[in-house]
Amino acid sequence: MPETHKSLEPALKDLTHDQKITILLAAYNKHSTALGAIEASQQALFNLILGIFSAALTLLIALYKDERTLLQGSPGAILGLSPLDWVMMVAAAMIAAYSLYMSRGRNKARLSVRRVVERIDSALGFFRPGIFLKDETLYPESFGAYAKTSFLQRAHYVLYAPAAAFVIAVVVLSRS
Repeated sequence: MPETHKSLEPALKDLTHDQKITILLAAYNKHSTALGAIEASQQALFNLILGIFSAALTLLIALYKDERTLLQGSPGAILGLSPLDWVMMVAAAMIAAYSLYMSRGRNKARLSVRRVVERIDSALGFFRPGIFLKDETLYPESFGAYAKTSFLQRAHYVLYAPAAAFVIAVVVLSRS
């Protein structure tokens, strides 16, 4: 335990059981609210990135249809791709990299807050049989593994799919 937290321990000895429960409940409320906000923010990021790539693919198809010469590689193009192709692919890579960075940061924060919520659940006795329900735990044992397994933990990798689709579309459309 870090030294800064050890200096706070003597004050806790003077608290009554009810005061400790009140503190735990306040912390639980704070952290569960923060957890919901982090998860909503992470979902909003996914939706934004998917929307950006959807709009970009629509724009790409419109450009291909109406401005074929802009998207077709010229004889002096690098690897047969026009400068516009390269700009679009670099933009897709930058958006994908930024979204991965932001998503991983949010996921790290979500896991940290979730661990605190689990510790409070444990301190309140939600995983001990007989505390709230006769001969049973209030929460099933599987609730304790929540922070370790979650769609949100790996969902940021899904954001690579539209980026890859966009790059493939640029290459295919520029060569057709």
